[in-house]
Amino acid sequence: MIYSRINHSSRTNNRGFTLVEVLVYLAGVILIIGVIVSMLYYTFRWYEVVAAPSRANQVGIALANRLQNDIRAGQIVNGSGTVYDAFNGSLSLTVFTTPTVTVNRAYALSGGRVTFREASGPVQFLSPADVTVTELYFSRATSTVSTAIRFTIGIIYALRTSTTSAMASSTYSGLAIMRNTYQ
Repeated sequence: MIYSRINHSSRTNNRGFTLVEVLVYLAGVILIIGVIVSMLYYTFRWYEVVAAPSRANQVGIALANRLQNDIRAGQIVNGSGTVYDAFNGSLSLTVFTTPTVTVNRAYALSGGRVTFREASGPVQFLSPADVTVTELYFSRATSTVSTAIRFTIGIIYALRTSTTSAMASSTYSGLAIMRNTYQ
């Protein structure tokens, strides 16, 4: 009988966790989850701050390369669709797509975005909605041998920090000689 009492009392001590132990474990789990969530939050905020200038730079370089390639492939500048020496400029070109086929291509600034239209096709946006293009400037230099187009693209984008939101700007310039004007 003594053996059964000792055995019985040892069973009651090992029945499970006490309420205090469960609360301590829950507090520890909540603390760990809180630390993980705050780390993720600050990581994503840091990514926004770092990614915005990089994304704007990619957009600016892509627009400048596209304009430069089309100007180089150009044969003539269409005067009716071109506005020079204005911050809200536009450019209309006749471009060789193959050695014997030409097509009209037009670039313009509309609502803070660069638009593109080929022939009588639909208007396409070349710049994304989250990057604002503030300047699309064209100027022309003509000689007896060739025509050159100088362009400037101005871009603004949001820089978000943990306390404030500021704007930053970048400018991309280029000069291209229309190859088909001197051949």
